[in-house]
Amino acid sequence: MGEGRLLLVDDDPAVSRLMQRVLERAGWTVQSHGEAADAVAAAEAAAPAIAVIDLGLHPDGGIALARSLRAVVPGLPLLFVSGAPPDPEQSAWLDEAGAHFVAKPFSPAGLTEVVTAIARPDAR
Repeated sequence: MGEGRLLLVDDDPAVSRLMQRVLERAGWTVQSHGEAADAVAAAEAAAPAIAVIDLGLHPDGGIALARSLRAVVPGLPLLFVSGAPPDPEQSAWLDEAGAHFVAKPFSPAGLTEVVTAIARPDAR
């Protein structure tokens, strides 16, 4: 399934640990961070194959982080996750950026399938 480095950014440690375990079992090397600055530094050090970002990441939101990540890794595939649907402004940005969204809660299989489909579209 997954192969390569995945950047996971969620400020809820319990959710982050759960997603990390699921994605590692699927074969991804997961770099998990709870803060945007740490995630950007990690992407600068080694470009990930995909970033999975909490849309409601505090304090500035997941889209602000995604912009910073794309400045470091142009064209980086993005998957946003959240327990609430994106608002109209967020939806417009996601569409414009070619980013994807999955609502929490999701199944482990569902998460790994969508991550693989986005990061490795030829692996479907």
